[in-house]
Amino acid sequence: MIGGRKIAALCISRVNDDASHETIISLGSALSKINCSLFVYCTSTDLYWDSPGAKGDSAVFRLADPEVLDALIIFSERIRNVPSVSELEKRAVQRGIPVISIGSSEGCDYCCHDVEFDYEAGFENVVRHVIEVHKPCTVHFMAGIKDNDFSEKRLAVFRRIIGETDIPFGDEDISYGQFWSLPAMEATEKLIKENRLPDAIICANDIMAIAVCNVLKNHGIKCPEEIIVTGFDGVLEIDFSVPKITSCRCCYSDIADKCAELIQNLWEGREMPRKNYILPKLLLSESCGCDFSEKVNTSEYLSRINNNFFRFREEDRILAEITARMQTCRTVEEAAKVLHSYVIYDMCCILTLECIDESINPLTSPEKESYGETMCLFYNADRPEDPPRKFSVRDIIPDLETQLRVGYPLVFAALSFLDVQLGYVCFHFHDNDIANYTKVPQTVNALNNAIGGFRNIRWQQHLGRQLEDMYRIDSLTGLNNRRGFAREYKRLLSGKKENDRFTVVLSDLDGLKQINDRFGHGEGDRSIRIAAEALRKACPDNAIFVRFGGDEMLAVIPEAVSEENIRKAAKEFLDSVNSSSDKPYKVSSSLGIYVTEKGDSLDFEELFKKSDALMYADKKRKKEAESKNDK
Repeated sequence: MIGGRKIAALCISRVNDDASHETIISLGSALSKINCSLFVYCTSTDLYWDSPGAKGDSAVFRLADPEVLDALIIFSERIRNVPSVSELEKRAVQRGIPVISIGSSEGCDYCCHDVEFDYEAGFENVVRHVIEVHKPCTVHFMAGIKDNDFSEKRLAVFRRIIGETDIPFGDEDISYGQFWSLPAMEATEKLIKENRLPDAIICANDIMAIAVCNVLKNHGIKCPEEIIVTGFDGVLEIDFSVPKITSCRCCYSDIADKCAELIQNLWEGREMPRKNYILPKLLLSESCGCDFSEKVNTSEYLSRINNNFFRFREEDRILAEITARMQTCRTVEEAAKVLHSYVIYDMCCILTLECIDESINPLTSPEKESYGETMCLFYNADRPEDPPRKFSVRDIIPDLETQLRVGYPLVFAALSFLDVQLGYVCFHFHDNDIANYTKVPQTVNALNNAIGGFRNIRWQQHLGRQLEDMYRIDSLTGLNNRRGFAREYKRLLSGKKENDRFTVVLSDLDGLKQINDRFGHGEGDRSIRIAAEALRKACPDNAIFVRFGGDEMLAVIPEAVSEENIRKAAKEFLDSVNSSSDKPYKVSSSLGIYVTEKGDSLDFEELFKKSDALMYADKKRKKEAESKNDK
């Protein structure tokens, strides 16, 4: 529950599909009547095949948090990969959350309530109508795929009903149209060629029925006058076919209503049946001679399709521009501004912290069981001016409670590139137009490529900088080597103004030979690192540093700095290290500090000689002081 509203999660694929869209909209409406909001977790495919990207696509189900859910609905007919949702089902059942399966939950290890179409009963109504009302003398069955469960069950229904009649029927009266147009057309052509056309062809689905009618029409055979044709499923295409196909429509709005009814009853503690069947609706139309179907405004529908097509094409162009521009960006902030400049409405985009870390190889990001507690809010259409910021995944999306009050389903999809998690997007539409849902996979795919490509390029740039550092940085101290320092000093001189003064600090480690001889070169290296850090700590942030080799290190500061302050800071750092160390020696360094005067040559060799002389003077003073103390 969030903000006083219960939350139901729907796991589904292909939200741009008519059946998925009808389910989402109807379910959202039915649940809103019982003070429940709908979160939709969608994938671009049904995950049936182990295709590239499937793992990253299914990561969206990890977002569904049973701690805030009050019901879980799995569209099993659209999510074919049981393991992808099994962990979510398990956690929901453990918390006592009702789990509903749209379609059979066979193969699921956890207790679900199934809501599914009674396909056999619906198909029986089609067959009985043809046999009992139109009384054909010969009948042919256009099956789907041989040994396919749906096809075999419909064939069994057909055989049973034909067995109740005197109509002759054998295996030769069955063709396999593979549930698709071309095989169904080829099977019909064969029947015509062999002069075996029956009085009726009953098809296992609508797509094959439309194909059969097209072949008959091409041969001048009239339907239904000379031959009856029927389909099944009630797909949208039958409303525009000639003739319109008699079929049986599977209404997902009925499924949605039944799910909402089940959920409410389970919340109230009522015992409900595990299996719940919805009878598909018989649609009598022209292809059997019973034109009782509703008329469709074809011109209005085609106009909407045309508008949606041009909208899709324009959005595809914009998304391609986003993809190209984002991959030229150097920072996360720049990449976010690309999205902001186009303003993709009704969407927010949230990325993992690994995704925005350029130092992590994008192809070897660790696979995680869940998204991290903290993520990055990369884009928010409601506040496009906001830069990327840290975001708690428990907040789900910005201003969640406001979106819940709006009342439309929230649609979540995973972002991934080459099966590596990038984050997720949430679409919070403000209407039920299917055109919005059509753009979900289109937008997600573009973002996957844009962000994935941006991340790969940043990684390459990071590797390039690391390679450059290998040539520029001394590995022991982290200071510039001579090559790197020469470039930095040249840059410093190019920005110098006429009266600017420089401070040069030369540091030389005291007693390096004795440390190496007595304690080993490892301890000598440690001492060099400490002396380098002392120099770094003693100088301001605008200084540039170099290790000349051995134990000599130098800093150039583009301003006049107090010699006393530098010596004091270096000594305090070294004293702190020595006092906390259990080493049998102390680290100290001698400093030569030279501050330039107006008119001084800034030739580096000249400055080095002057600071070098001062450093040896410092070293000499130390030795004299030590000798005096020994006496």
